[in-house]
Amino acid sequence: MARTSIVTNVVEQHIMDEGTARCRLPLSFLQAHRVSEGAAVAVFTESACFLCRAHAMRRSSVVTFDRSISIPPSHSLVNKLARERVSDDIEIAIVIPNGVRPAASVSLTFVEDQTYPDDAADLVRHPISLRVLQDACRRLIVHDSCIVRLPHPNDAPHSPSKATLQFRVHKTLPAGVVQIMRATRIAFLLPDSPAAPSTDQGIPNELQNHRQQSIGGLDKELKQLEELIYMAVEFPDPKRQLGIPLPKGVLLSGPPGVGKTLLVRTATQRCHESGKCQLALRVINGAEILSGGPGEAESALRLIFADGRQFTQQSPKNVFCLFLDELDALCPQRERSGRSHSRMVAQLLTLMDGIDDSRSRIIVFGATNLPNAIDPALRRPGRFDREVMVKPPSVDDRAEIFKIHLANLPLDKQVDVDTLAIKLAEISVGYVGADIAALCRQACIIALTRLQNVDTPRVLKFLRNQQLSAMYWNNQTMKNVDIADVLSQLSLDDKSNNFVTMEDFMDAAEFIQASVLRGAKTFRKDKSEQTTWDDIGGLENVKLSLQQAVEWPLKYPGTFQRLNIKPPRGILLYGPPGCSKSTIVRACAYASQATFLSLSAAEVFSPYFGDAEAAIRQVFRDARAATPAIVFMDEIDAIVSKREYEQGGSGGSGMALRVLSTLLNEMDGVESADGLLVVGATNRPDMIDAALLRPGRFDRVVYVPLPEANDRLKILQIHTKNAKLAENVNLDWIASKAHFFSGAELENVCREAALLALREDIHTQEISMRHFENALEHISPVSCAKSLIAFEEFQAKQESGQKAK
Repeated sequence: MARTSIVTNVVEQHIMDEGTARCRLPLSFLQAHRVSEGAAVAVFTESACFLCRAHAMRRSSVVTFDRSISIPPSHSLVNKLARERVSDDIEIAIVIPNGVRPAASVSLTFVEDQTYPDDAADLVRHPISLRVLQDACRRLIVHDSCIVRLPHPNDAPHSPSKATLQFRVHKTLPAGVVQIMRATRIAFLLPDSPAAPSTDQGIPNELQNHRQQSIGGLDKELKQLEELIYMAVEFPDPKRQLGIPLPKGVLLSGPPGVGKTLLVRTATQRCHESGKCQLALRVINGAEILSGGPGEAESALRLIFADGRQFTQQSPKNVFCLFLDELDALCPQRERSGRSHSRMVAQLLTLMDGIDDSRSRIIVFGATNLPNAIDPALRRPGRFDREVMVKPPSVDDRAEIFKIHLANLPLDKQVDVDTLAIKLAEISVGYVGADIAALCRQACIIALTRLQNVDTPRVLKFLRNQQLSAMYWNNQTMKNVDIADVLSQLSLDDKSNNFVTMEDFMDAAEFIQASVLRGAKTFRKDKSEQTTWDDIGGLENVKLSLQQAVEWPLKYPGTFQRLNIKPPRGILLYGPPGCSKSTIVRACAYASQATFLSLSAAEVFSPYFGDAEAAIRQVFRDARAATPAIVFMDEIDAIVSKREYEQGGSGGSGMALRVLSTLLNEMDGVESADGLLVVGATNRPDMIDAALLRPGRFDRVVYVPLPEANDRLKILQIHTKNAKLAENVNLDWIASKAHFFSGAELENVCREAALLALREDIHTQEISMRHFENALEHISPVSCAKSLIAFEEFQAKQESGQKAK
């Protein structure tokens, strides 16, 4: 029985509710029916039914509703609802009075027997327009078989054209009335065609929304995944044909942004388009599937595996791939997680054990940047049988990635993309694929600021978000935006006929830092990039020794492998203070294009228990994530003390011993990390513990002596090349008189001579010989013949030890 209507005026749609599926009802109506804000309601007209979200209005005599979501008259939901007439031609039915469950995934398809634009199929393939359509679905309440009307991506909100696209809700997870949230995975299924038969069979297929992209630097890993997928088709009964079961799962591990997700999507897309198999890909993020109530995540996972089995049984060429992204959030170690995660781990273990190799072609891919945080039961054979480590790209790999991104950038026609990619790869030390994409995007943003004939804010939003949703929703009065117009704006040239230049990339590098090193306090990017071999005068033997130990293994790994030469894992530089030990290491890191991380005693020691050891472990963890890398420990004698056994004890303080033990363990682990080198520098080699000097830790001990006369002359020439000297300045004489002077002290002599010239005349134009003579008289070297005896004795001891071996 219908109640007495409390509504006297009905407005079909408010201008601000367009595309929101919102129904504004009087507050008294909601209170009388005990309906909360955001509840699901159905609005019945004489010829149609619309699904909306309830919102309260202060004016008690007005109802407004949006027609974005309609329910077919033959839908089973229509006959189950109890309607209440609110006006002569409008009835309201409460579908769900309180909170609506969030949707984990929703798949939509084009409505049959409808006329669409010629580019309708391209709209759900293009990443920009697809993101616009997905954003238009957020916050909507849908049900199976509902018709969803979405605005055309090329039209701004409230556009006069009001072009719409109609989609039918194909399937929701969970089933029933659900609300599309920001974490909901939305898939638009393309209509069937003879050239590309549908393979989803009721399963949301991520491949239909993914355009094949080029991937650089991961050819080996990509081939491994493709071979695994093809083997599932070529050997449908592996136990009978091969006598062994095929791998059920592959675990991808590596730093964030290295391309794990893109690797899986690209491999599955290429296998699907090859025609050898019909493949369905389902992607699940750990945090999304756990957003429901107790037991819903396990139920959703069981349903996904059931759909996969059903799909593979329909054809011997069907392969179902399940990709679990951020697996550490979904299946952490059970002893350290709550009950919900423990249930999820147990459910996944049961489902993976239940995969029958003779009948099901289900492959589970997992991706994580914290492999040690995953429950150990998942990493045994029979579950994730194979583990693929996706390492950070090398210089050549970064060049390949840059070529892919530069192909889409508006560069000058005279620019050689290959040459530019190589230059950018050399300066982007430690960058992964995501960092390179961000660097190219930032370079475009910087270049756009020079353009006068482009709507800069509009294009900046496009580049920053890689989509049109920001422009689509944030400005209601903006004129119509055409995707083709925006893309064509990006190819406009400025007055110099060169849109994105090398200077733009250099400026972008100041904003974009390597993601694996953003939390590394010991990363010194600016200093290492400014130091080259030309900044160091003399010390040719030391330079050659470091090049052989550091630069050659990184630049010529094939030669070392062919000759079975293992590069050193650690190098100890010792010598008097100021002999450019730190500068040599920085120049070596720049020449070898390696990540440079430095560690000093001030950054290690802490008054809190365990912080010093944690700092040592963290710097090695950062270095392993950004190989090739050099870990430089300046004044290593202050970081680790020498143990004394004269009185029968261990010697040293407790903290120093713990730091030394941690460092020894980490240096032993360097053997398993290719491209990682530990370099220590000290002026007290007698204070270094003997355990650090054995092979496998500091394999090579190099003496950095004071510069000779010729070396001192080169150092003086380096520090005076930008200064104007008088004709009477004789650098040879200065070098001959600077006995026992180190490189730092010679630099100080040049600096003091310039200051003396300024003291005489603030407007002076040059530095004369008398200024250098006065500087030599005022500056005394730290080293002397007596202080060098200890270094010579240590050098003789090391040489005698090597001969004895």
